[in-house]
Amino acid sequence: MELDEIWGCRVLGTDKPRFYTDWAEQQLANGSESEAILILASLGLDQQLDRQEVEFYFQRYIENIGITSSSPAISLTNYAKVLCHKIISSTISPEEGVHLLSEFNGKTEEHSPAYIIWSDLEEELTRFEMGEGYYCWYAITAENKNSYIIDTAKQFPILLESKLPDNFLICLIVPNVPVPEYRRKSG
Repeated sequence: MELDEIWGCRVLGTDKPRFYTDWAEQQLANGSESEAILILASLGLDQQLDRQEVEFYFQRYIENIGITSSSPAISLTNYAKVLCHKIISSTISPEEGVHLLSEFNGKTEEHSPAYIIWSDLEEELTRFEMGEGYYCWYAITAENKNSYIIDTAKQFPILLESKLPDNFLICLIVPNVPVPEYRRKSG
């Protein structure tokens, strides 16, 4: 677990006490000698983690070393980049990465319109697995599904750095652009 993941999960509201203790254990393994990190890591031994206690020691460490969280938009951008890297490096499965990134869309529309790509892709993968038709991701096949996701993850950080208009990917407001139709999978 990286700090960028924790910040992103905090913005999404998906952070869990275990994330913090796992992160603290990594900090110890990397040579940190902070008392707050030691206590936070030791809390991970408990079966039931006390969220307030975990949060207290995390905040204590962060304040002691002078780290401040980024804006929600930057935290999410950094988290998305970490997830894309994890997809590319096979640290997480492509499907898991799509699922995690798809959660950004419903919770972050005001931050970047690009996240809709992942929720649309997850929906398409569900249709694909169920043998239903496609809406817009026609290039996905059983043979190339994972490589398609990995290629998307390689390109996505570049897209995040682009200054996209708020109405990015909304074809209905662009004149003379046809709206895609639902198509059945051929074969």
